[in-house]
Amino acid sequence: ARVPDGVWREAVRAVPFLGRLDSAAQARLRELATVFLYEKDLHGAGGLELDATMRLTVAAQACLPVLNLGLDYYRDWITVVVYPDEFVPPGDYTDDAGVVHYRRAPLTGEAWLR
Repeated sequence: ARVPDGVWREAVRAVPFLGRLDSAAQARLRELATVFLYEKDLHGAGGLELDATMRLTVAAQACLPVLNLGLDYYRDWITVVVYPDEFVPPGDYTDDAGVVHYRRAPLTGEAWLR
């Protein structure tokens, strides 16, 4: 099902640079974002409730880098977790050289490979 016009307009209003795309690019982005929302699980963390506009703005921003490439680049993605604010991930990690890092800095995002 296509994203409703009102939700699309709200998403473009929430992310102003989307409105700078020409109409053909916006149509492609809207279609990709619709498929993205169908194929991926989006979850709010920390009590964040994702409404339709929030889900679409996340999907549209995720699809923008692959607008002319297609969603195959995201075929290994399963879940997108949206935090209401920056967060401090638990645990330490060891880099490729075997050095253990004790980072306690807040993050605004991260990605994991499966």
